[in-house]
Amino acid sequence: MKITKITLPTPFKVGDVNVYLLEGDSLTLIDTGPKTEETWKTLRDALKKHHRRMKDLDQIFLTHHHMDHVGLVNEIREEKEIPVYAHEAGIPYLTKEKGFMEEREGYFVSLYRKHGVPEEMLKQAREILRYLDQFTTPIHGVIPVKEGDRLPGEKHFEILHTPGHAPDHLSLYDRTHLIMIAGDHIIKHISSNAFVEPGYGTVERPRSLLVYREALKKVMPPADTPPIRAMGRK
Repeated sequence: MKITKITLPTPFKVGDVNVYLLEGDSLTLIDTGPKTEETWKTLRDALKKHHRRMKDLDQIFLTHHHMDHVGLVNEIREEKEIPVYAHEAGIPYLTKEKGFMEEREGYFVSLYRKHGVPEEMLKQAREILRYLDQFTTPIHGVIPVKEGDRLPGEKHFEILHTPGHAPDHLSLYDRTHLIMIAGDHIIKHISSNAFVEPGYGTVERPRSLLVYREALKKVMPPADTPPIRAMGRK
């Protein structure tokens, strides 16, 4: 098994995003980066550097639905139709389900007004949402996975549900080799932000910070291994 980190540019202040090429029984791309020409070129060039092409990929695994992690899924599937795996809680975000997105926007407008945000700033918030929308397109046909499943084709990697940063956030853990791919659950230079998200239908609003704190317990190293002294330090 070989894991290659690929650093991709983003147009966001947070900076670059890391995706991973996992070469084992299957060739898996973990996350894709946002939908920009620069990111697409960087990803293509990185694969070429490692003697790979988009058409060589067997599957995509998404750690969570945020645009800097999923934006190029459809572009990759135009090159080769491959399965995409994600947590079921992320599917309404990935498909941009109309009712869900409208209810979500309404939730935030109500929340902001309740806390005294001026109407002009609400207008700006809506404009930001429209701006961010360009970095993804609706992703359909996603195959849901859950806590305890194994990454298809990679028997060593167990799927962990690690919500908080996003309700659908997943991490991969190889207990044999003590390797974890944690997406944005653990970030090198900052503590991961636990986003507020609304509920939907009969699903209650997730208590993001509380579930994030609980999910951190899943990624604590065993007692006989050195402690993690900085979040996400490699």
